[in-house]
This record gives sequence, C-alpha cells and structure tokens, in this order.
Amino acid sequence: MAHSGDASTPADAVASLTVKLPDFWATDPLIWFAQVDAVFASHRITSQVAQFNHVVAHLPPHIAMEVRDVILNRPADQPYSTLKTELIFRTSASERKRLHQLLSTEDLGDLKPSQLLRRMYQLLGDRATTFDTSLLRELFLQRLPAQVRMVLASAGDLALPALAEMADNVLEMAAPTLAAVSSPPNTEVHQLREEVAELRNIVQQLSLQLAQPRRRSGRSPSPAVRSRSPDTSGVCWYHRRFGDRSPRCTTPRTENCPAGLAWWPHRHGLY
Repeated sequence: MAHSGDASTPADAVASLTVKLPDFWATDPLIWFAQVDAVFASHRITSQVAQFNHVVAHLPPHIAMEVRDVILNRPADQPYSTLKTELIFRTSASERKRLHQLLSTEDLGDLKPSQLLRRMYQLLGDRATTFDTSLLRELFLQRLPAQVRMVLASAGDLALPALAEMADNVLEMAAPTLAAVSSPPNTEVHQLREEVAELRNIVQQLSLQLAQPRRRSGRSPSPAVRSRSPDTSGVCWYHRRFGDRSPRCTTPRTENCPAGLAWWPHRHGLY
C-alpha cells in the first residue's frame, strides 16, 4: 500500500484545481501554516507531495530562498512536514530578537490594551508561562497613556488579562479627552497657518524691494532745498529772507530788486 506522502491521489489532483492558499505571513509563519492546513483539510488534500507542491508554489521568492535546499532536494519521506518544520524554524524570529522587541520597540499604537498584551504574550512564545509576571505587568503599563495608568493604579493585584480589559474600557471612555489634549484646536492651527502665510508674503515683498536697483536721483535740487534764484516778484532770495537788513543782493542788476534799490547806493558809496 502506497504511503500518502509518496504520490498524489486523483482526488488531490481535482482539488488542486480550486485550492487557493493565503499569502505567506512572515510575521507569524506558525499561524500561516495553521491556515494552510485548514485549506488542505477543507479540500481533502492529504498527499504530502501535493501539499509540498502547493506551498512551494505560493511562497514569495525571498521566503523560498530560506528553504532553497529543501525545495531543490525534496525529501522522499514526509516532504510537506519537513518543509513546514524548516520554514517555521528559519523564518521565525529568535527568542532574543523577540525579547528585544518586547522590551524596546513594541508599543500601543492603534491597538487596544488587550491586543497589546496578546501581542506581548506572542513575542514571549514558549516563555510566556515562565516569564516574570511583575516585569511583564510593568512593561505593559509603561506602554499605556499616563491618564490610563493613573486609573489602573487602584486596580491592586488584578490579573494581567483582566487589567488589560479594564484598560480597554478606560481608554475608550478617555479617548475624546486624550484627543483634545494631544492636538490643538483646528481654529488655532488655521490661525497659525494664516500668520505664517502672511509672514511669508512680507518676506517676499521685502526681497523684491531689495532686489530692485536703486535709481540715481537727477541733478535737479531736492524739494527740501530752497532755490536762491529770484522769484517772479523780482525780489532776490536774500531780501526775501532778511528784508532791509539783507547783506547782499543776488539779482543780475540790483536795481531790478525793489528791496535792493535802497541798498545799492550804499554799496557803491554814493551816500
């Protein structure tokens, strides 16, 4: 009698036409193989060779490279079981790596506290039952918001799974408050954006003004400087400024300046 792992049966061949395996889950290959086994069971695929071929055909290239030797040299006995064991062993994170992730990188994120706790148990793997409960409790609480920790402080020695469920309820009730504290009001953000846009506009205007070359002024005197040429009345600037006490007269002919008529004879010693 042929072993079920030696050859595919006609029923396996028919089922192979409709079977579809889930995408490989590198995060937890053990769970992925549990799903694969469920697919094989529902389609009644029992041949080890057929199961081996299905898995090899669905593996991503970089995962297939991890078990390249097994694929190229298919075991004569129990090929699917051998592939399954080697793939789980070679792609699963080491215990040291899982503990490092648990201690340093795993955080709450978008998870519920109870989901986080289950994730922490998963990272512990076989050590979950022997790991220091007090340390795990402390690591769990450190990853919760401060407001939630304050409420849980009154829980006493409540078991960790029950504590996680309590944290779920607290976080759900405190979610609106936490959201308000963590983010400023939309109106304030809008006002800040408007102020930044206004400042940017001012800087652009100043930059344009500084970039324009300065125009050299003409030879015409500045409006602030008063002209000393005689005006239409015929009175020179000095007489307009000092009246009869003017020290001089600047008209081309002094007699043209009415105010200088009295001054002109004195200048020439006629009086």
